[in-house]
Amino acid sequence: GNHDGTRLQSYIYRVAPDLADIKALKLENLLEKEKCGFDYVPDMRLIKIGKLLFAHGHEFGGNPNVNIARSIFNKIQQNVLIGHFHRQEEYVDVNPVTRETKACYSIACLSNTQPDYRPYSKYQQGFAVVNFDDKGNFQVNNKLILNGEIL
Repeated sequence: GNHDGTRLQSYIYRVAPDLADIKALKLENLLEKEKCGFDYVPDMRLIKIGKLLFAHGHEFGGNPNVNIARSIFNKIQQNVLIGHFHRQEEYVDVNPVTRETKACYSIACLSNTQPDYRPYSKYQQGFAVVNFDDKGNFQVNNKLILNGEIL
């Protein structure tokens, strides 16, 4: 996310600045990524798997409150999956000349939907499952969680 590493580092700098350079206290090390079998992706990095770009979402600027997926799609014109906005949306468009179809998928979050800093948010809970074929084509199954049930 866009706050994970910066919040921890800011706290350490504020409360215990002498500990700021200790490698064991860096988020990427605290996550024990090697032990858990995943990669740590630093903030603002885009990842492309097959024909789908993965981004946190804040990299593209702005904070659209309406039509998030369409707003981001209009900025980058790429197949992309984002999560920054904590809302489930998708926007699919087709080029009338080339007939190429592209889409933006905004996924909901797996966190508190009414955090202290935004108690009246429109956040939604959910996640996405993405399947790829051997040509890089993909299918996004954007799931919403409502009242503890996966829809």
